[in-house]
Amino acid sequence: MPGICATIHLLTLFSLTGITQSVSGELNVSNQTLTSKNTFNLNSNKFQVGDVYTPNPHVLFQLAKKDILEFSYPLMDSIYRFLTIHDSLLVEIGVHTDQRQCDYCCTDLSQSRAKSISQHLISKGISPERLIAKGYGKSKPLITQQEIDRLQSKEEKERAYQQNRRVEITILRMDYAERNMQRLTCDSTTLARGKQLNKQEFDQPAEFPGGQSKLYEYMGKNLKIEHIDGYNYSTYYVQFIVDSNGQTRDHCIIKPTNPYPSGESILSVFREMPQWKPATKDGKPVASSFFFPVRICLGRGVKQIEQQE
Repeated sequence: MPGICATIHLLTLFSLTGITQSVSGELNVSNQTLTSKNTFNLNSNKFQVGDVYTPNPHVLFQLAKKDILEFSYPLMDSIYRFLTIHDSLLVEIGVHTDQRQCDYCCTDLSQSRAKSISQHLISKGISPERLIAKGYGKSKPLITQQEIDRLQSKEEKERAYQQNRRVEITILRMDYAERNMQRLTCDSTTLARGKQLNKQEFDQPAEFPGGQSKLYEYMGKNLKIEHIDGYNYSTYYVQFIVDSNGQTRDHCIIKPTNPYPSGESILSVFREMPQWKPATKDGKPVASSFFFPVRICLGRGVKQIEQQE
């Protein structure tokens, strides 16, 4: 009965009253108390592994579907900005339903909606490796059915069900940025290979389709940078190889200065480059390497991108 499950979830549009979270970290339901997890909000700078953020107002979806309603886009933007600023976090996106009917369908729908939230954030630039989508269905209610049954009015029971229908973002790791930068940074073998290719003399160097001006035009068009308070500039030194077929490969960052938290998006622009005209030596196409400084200037919310020769 997917319609019932979805209709119930859509009711989270309304604000919750009567069920509150106390300073001590317990949920008060009538005379019953449930210990909650440590929580944080999107303005937090202090959190630890295991802490949970529960959006309120809730993330809303189309009826019986996984699609996020436009009403929730500003909230999704806030979550994106939080994850971009705190780029060391790896999180789980958990979606929960209430206990009423629709057992297997709510589990499937909650998983689809968790993936929908994850894909929305990925489309804006968050690395998929930082997001774990998990649909819990009705398996982890904050308020049990027995406690709900003891509530007196229909309104109280509905508010309790609303409390169980939720999205939770849980911090799983806090060292992603360091680990990811190590993954994106050139290792000694790749760096040595690039330097070796640079020492060669070519009849004709490799060329981006249309020449250098088109290369910079491509970078300016495809490098998606959003202003983040606290970051004024960043320089990435990117090395990549153009092989004898004109394909780019072995993309890596040599050394970022004042690193902007988006090394993955920088390299993705290089990975998705169109086919180059390869370098030639003795009349034959050969591999060559490039060292490409990219300086990103961020000022007053307006993005400016400069590619240096």
